[in-house]
Amino acid sequence: MGQLNSTLNLALDFQNNILNKVSRSFALTIPQLPGQLKISVTNGYLLCRITDTIEDDINLSIEQKAYFHEKFIDVLNEHFAPEQFIQELHPLLSEQTAIDEKLLILNLPKVLYVTKNLPLESQISIIKCVTIMNRGMLEFEKIININGLKNLLELEKYCYIVAGVVGEMLTELFCTHLNLSIEYKNKLMPLARSFGHALQMTNILKDRWSDYARKICYLPKELFAQLDFNALLNNLANNNINNNIDFINNIKKLINLNIKHFKNALYYILLIPKQETGIRRFCLWAIGMAVHLLQNINKNPGFTDVAQIKISRTKLKRIILITNIAEKSNYLLKLWFKTATTGLT
Repeated sequence: MGQLNSTLNLALDFQNNILNKVSRSFALTIPQLPGQLKISVTNGYLLCRITDTIEDDINLSIEQKAYFHEKFIDVLNEHFAPEQFIQELHPLLSEQTAIDEKLLILNLPKVLYVTKNLPLESQISIIKCVTIMNRGMLEFEKIININGLKNLLELEKYCYIVAGVVGEMLTELFCTHLNLSIEYKNKLMPLARSFGHALQMTNILKDRWSDYARKICYLPKELFAQLDFNALLNNLANNNINNNIDFINNIKKLINLNIKHFKNALYYILLIPKQETGIRRFCLWAIGMAVHLLQNINKNPGFTDVAQIKISRTKLKRIILITNIAEKSNYLLKLWFKTATTGLT
């Protein structure tokens, strides 16, 4: 028994340490969650992060990505040895892949040890989420290119695959932890998809140039088909992207469309019991950071470097302070959200 506890403690220590290295935002928000829930959400996030690493690695071909996405699902279901998965994947990862992401993959057995020690309902929720994400990413890896997604519907589907499913996983973990009823869960679940979508769409707008440098574009051709992206890149290099009125207007249109998802995210938070301040803070800080990032993009839609729209530490502290003050009052949270989204609709 002592040996088991020692092994689990080492695995939990690794989870906590690697989280701080692979995500700044989640390293800030996840620790707000209560005990067992914090462990479950950290575990789910790290497994999703491995999926992201497979998707993002520039060295892997489509065929290799397809293989590793499926093998990762097999690993989660104990149909393929994690050691064999590591042995095959790790040497193929590019030099551009972060060292800490490689370290996470090398220590996959520790993460899986934590998974197997979670409540059964939590294990099922996490594995279901990561499975949907891996198969969905594979579908998009076959069609994504430098010319963008086909239309807004395809963009919505992509946001669901990479983030909406995470919102669903979080909701199932929350409901398991709080022992909430099926009826309560059914109210939360549709809003949970929007919670994930709002965050992902904001990241797509933020990362559009770094994605484009990887010959990937998630902007819908339905809106941007008439734009010459090579010309846009030339404008980017010359710092005069704001001169392209069509591009700016379509970026603002996407911002406007994303606000409906932020509104749903707010309603999602308001349904969480007021006494569950840890869960509310986890959600509020994430939404607060994303909304203010969206405000920065809206004010400078033609930004040429992500540093131009970055949230300052002062602003971050203010977001945390205000949301912590308002966290138990649905009225104050509505007022805060109305103020935070002013000018975005």
